[in-house]
Parts: sequence; structure tokens; C-alpha cells
Amino acid sequence: MMKSFAEAFFQYFGARVQVEAGELVVDLPPELDEVFGKERLYLVFPQAEGQGRELSPHEDLLVYGSRIFDRMLGLLAGRGEAAYLPFPQRVSVEQHLPLPLHNCRLLENEIGVRQDQFYIFNFRASYLSDEKLERFIAIGLDHEGRPAPDTQQMLAQFEAQELALDGPVSVKTRPLDQMLEIAGEMARQQVSAEVAELEAVIKPRLEKVLLRLSSYYRRLSDEVNTGDPGQDETVRAELQQELKLKIAEELERHRLRVTIEPISYAVAVIPFAHYRLRLATPNTEQEIDLARNLYTGQIEQFSCFYCRQPLDHLALCERAHPVHAHCLEHCRQCGRDICRGCGIQSCAICQAVACVDCRAACNYCERWLCAQHVQSCAICDQPYCSDHGLRCRRCNQNYCHKCGAGGECLTCRQALAAPPLEVVNLPAIAGLRPEQYRWRQAENKLYVVYLGQRRLPSFIPAWLGGQVVVVVNRAGELVYWDRHGLLKRILERRM
Repeated sequence: MMKSFAEAFFQYFGARVQVEAGELVVDLPPELDEVFGKERLYLVFPQAEGQGRELSPHEDLLVYGSRIFDRMLGLLAGRGEAAYLPFPQRVSVEQHLPLPLHNCRLLENEIGVRQDQFYIFNFRASYLSDEKLERFIAIGLDHEGRPAPDTQQMLAQFEAQELALDGPVSVKTRPLDQMLEIAGEMARQQVSAEVAELEAVIKPRLEKVLLRLSSYYRRLSDEVNTGDPGQDETVRAELQQELKLKIAEELERHRLRVTIEPISYAVAVIPFAHYRLRLATPNTEQEIDLARNLYTGQIEQFSCFYCRQPLDHLALCERAHPVHAHCLEHCRQCGRDICRGCGIQSCAICQAVACVDCRAACNYCERWLCAQHVQSCAICDQPYCSDHGLRCRRCNQNYCHKCGAGGECLTCRQALAAPPLEVVNLPAIAGLRPEQYRWRQAENKLYVVYLGQRRLPSFIPAWLGGQVVVVVNRAGELVYWDRHGLLKRILERRM
């Protein structure tokens, strides 16, 4: 970056610049001889660690804060602090769509051309500790104050001969002040992100200096011997106080101080074609705004909602997001195209694609599942998948594995502990005479479970009579019934 800056700088001032083996040889025009004190400059630039070499007497290292660099900045003082850059229109406005369509069709295309204003602010950031470092920060903003990094690339393409002004121009100061505030905050954020890294580089240098000081004063203290113990202690105390002052000085000298100052700005006016597209998918109609830079021909700041990469074609998520075709899927449940940014995945059990509106999640494993592979537990109302469900061995109904723990559901256990019913109202069941049983009941969100114990004379053990379970739904319709115990086994043998 420094090399490119130096090359552009000296060419601007009419110097002849030659690139030779990683350095610049600059033959200065007469007006620059006095500034730099010589007719020819041999400029060398910082190398990667381990690749440096010793400079010859006629070479100059060009870095931030060097003598040559400061003189270059002195020449630039007052120049280019403000610039107005009207970019010409290089690309014609075309009626056809600026992007090919994937899963949608065009209903309407409105096109308008206008001159959009962009702002470019340049800041100098100075990092001062035991060493000095400076760098430039360029911030580009669009007319709404949003980052516009492409402006730097356009400046590199801008040709001075394209600039055609009939006279002086005026720039409104109020939006300019607002943009400067936004750009300044962005520059401060960039600097803040670098402070920790720079402090980490400074810390070893500081520790090395403090170790050297401590070793030096410890040696002086060990060598004190005036012959008077009291005098020795006084001298050692003075040395210790002097060491503290030296440490404080080094801490202050190594403290990182950062300043940021604006040095220039430019207002760029760029022609744009603004497209308002009304598009239709099989299920929706959507409006999309596109802006095409008529200087570069590029679609500006139009990226995929999911992957954030620039779009070279346009697919529409039916939740109103522009995306790449490979960044959306077709939901097998609702039949819509949904992008991965909204949420669409394959069911963990059947692999059928389900979108975020059609998915369900098991309360226990939280896997992405289609609605067909998740049920709501009739007892706790929590969703569960087939891997986390149990069938009750008594009432034969499915519940989540928590409510069906032990093989018998919570509703059946409640029915076993319930008091006997005076009256029971069961649907007609062939082969079952309800009056021969003593009934207990419990219910959940979907079912009412009746447990019947056969009535027997008191001298016959209750376990000989067997049990009956009857399950009805909330509408009173029979869902399931069966006999349990010894009586069931006897009847099964007879059959």
C-alpha cells in the first residue's frame, strides 16, 4: 500500500519513477529538489520479518513517520482536502432485467435513473507509544449513511479527463456533518479493533525494559557498601525509589495513545438505474428493488439473504428474501420455496424436506422433524418423536417416554388409584357386560380410561376375576378395549 501511494504521489508531482527489485528510484523535478534535499531518491519499503537488509547510505526507508514520508505529507497539506467527483455514465440503461430469474416471473418493471451521492472520508490514525505508527483509514458511505466499500475501487478507475465541471459546486453542510459523524464512528471502531493487537506487541518490549531496569538496580543495590549499615540502607532506599520512578516513566512511555483526525473528504455523484421489479412465485407476489451503477455496470449491494454473497441470478424465498437458487429448498409439506436463512431442513426420520412453518421438534431430542413424525403427548401435551414414545401395556395408547415410563402410562396409574364409580356410562361393546365390573376412571387431554375389576363373591380372590380396560375419546367413541389377567387367558384357551 505504501509503495503504491509513493508511486502515485511522485507521478502526480511530475517525477520519473522506476520500479527496481522492490524499491522505487525517483528522479525529482527541480521544484522538489529543495524539499527532499537531493535530485534522486532510492526508496525502500518494509519487508516481512527475516527478510530485511541493511540500507546503503543513499537509500531511504519509507514508512509512516519517516523523514521522507513527513515531507511528502507536508507537500500534500492543504491539497485535496475536499473533492467533488461527478462520475460519468459509461453504461446505457437497458429495459431487460439486470439479473436472470430462477423460480419467479416478471409482472412489472419500473426503471428510474438518478444521480446518487456518495461520501468518502479519509482519516489519519496515529498510534504513539515507545514507537510511532500511523495509517490511513478510508470510509465510504452511500447517501443513507450505509457502508459503501466499492467506492474505493471506483476511485481507482476514475480518470481525471472524465471530470467535467462548468463551474464551482456547493455541497450541503448538514448531511455532510452527519456523514462525517457516521464515518468517524466507523473509523474509531476499526482503530479499537487494532488496539488490543498493538498492546500485545508493546507488552514484550515493556517487559524487556523493566527486566533490564530491575536487574541493573538490583546489582547496584547489592554493590552498596559504605562501611556504615545505616548509610547502606539509606542508599538502597534511594535506589529503590529511583527504580520506581524509572518504572513509572517506562510505563507511561509504553502506554498506547491513539488519535484519529479527518484529513480529507470527497463527494462522489454516481449515476444509477433503479429497478422496481414486481415478481410472482407460485404462491406470492413480491417487489424487489435493484440499483445498477451506470459507471461500472455492477448491481450494487444486492446479496443473498442466506450466504451474503453477491447474486448473479435471482431466486425468491416465499418469505420475501432474494437468494441464490442453491440457497433455498422446496418444502414437501406446504409446497413453498423457502431459503435456508428462514429455516428448511430434511426430517431426521424420513428425510422429507420441511420448512420452519411445517417442522416440529421433539421435546426430548430437538431434532428437525416433519409434522408427520411428531405427536403431542395426550398427558403432558409435549411433542415427541417415535424414538421418544412408549405404548402403554394396559390401555395400548402412545405417550411420550416420560409419561409412559415403566411401560404403564400415568393415566392408567391414576385410574388404578381412583375411587370406584357409582355409575359408568360406556359405549356398547359386544361381549362386555359393564354391570359385572367395579369401575375406576382417569382421563387426559384425548382419552378417558376406564378400568373394570370383575365383581366376585368375597370368598374368591380378586385376581381370579380379571380386569377390563376401556378407552374412549372425548366424543365418547370407543378407541380400544381388552381384558387382562387370568380370565383373559382362560377365554383365549377356549377360543
